[in-house]
Amino acid sequence: MKKEEKAKRTKRKKRKQFNFKPIGKAIKKNRKILDLTQDDVAQAIKVQLPYYSRIENNGQHPSLQLFYEIVRVLKLSVDEYFLPEKKTVKSSKRRVIDDLLDGLSDKELEIIAGTINGIIQLKKE
Repeated sequence: MKKEEKAKRTKRKKRKQFNFKPIGKAIKKNRKILDLTQDDVAQAIKVQLPYYSRIENNGQHPSLQLFYEIVRVLKLSVDEYFLPEKKTVKSSKRRVIDDLLDGLSDKELEIIAGTINGIIQLKKE
């Protein structure tokens, strides 16, 4: 192997690997908010449960396609991890809450609105 090729390979190896553990924690958090089990998600994205569990708990790097499927199924916002300097338009929690609100009637939404207004008033005091 030529010295130039060897130097390039060494340089690539030294590149800092992306730490996926914070995203794994966010995946787990959103899954629990959506009241899904690891098995539910693993089946939805068509992978074996132990593999999915390693993504969540150990920060194992999934393929890009699998990552996309997880983000889609769990309505996860990942901007905050890849673009930390950019203000996130909608956090993962907001996306999940929006999705939950879609299933409520207008009467139920009035109750939620009242609760939110109550919380805002308490914060002002």
